[in-house]
Amino acid sequence: MANAFLIICGSLAGLLLRSRIPQKILELPVRGMALFIISLGVGMAIKTEHSLVVIASIALGSLVAYATDPATTGYQPMHVNFGLVPPLENPPRNKAQRRAALAERARADLGAYVASRPDLFAGARG
Repeated sequence: MANAFLIICGSLAGLLLRSRIPQKILELPVRGMALFIISLGVGMAIKTEHSLVVIASIALGSLVAYATDPATTGYQPMHVNFGLVPPLENPPRNKAQRRAALAERARADLGAYVASRPDLFAGARG
């Protein structure tokens, strides 16, 4: 109850005093939260055994942030760059089959990762 009261008081104080507080000071809490999130992410990335999942998550998050940013105009999606992933051991000669094999390997890797982390994905299994 005290937490809710303090949050409401802080929000009201921020609304009332916003015009008197310099912009740099207003940005400090956001920068502090961003720094915390970055350090948390780096710590988790260091501990993981599946760095490819981390890299793919960063790429997907960047794409979603870019695609949903209202400042983005003239958005043009691009194809996945398959040169970023490790090559197959015995790649098919046909380009479409090679890409399908890469996608299937990624699907299997993701399934293995999800199965190995029931603590993270308990509600994701249907």
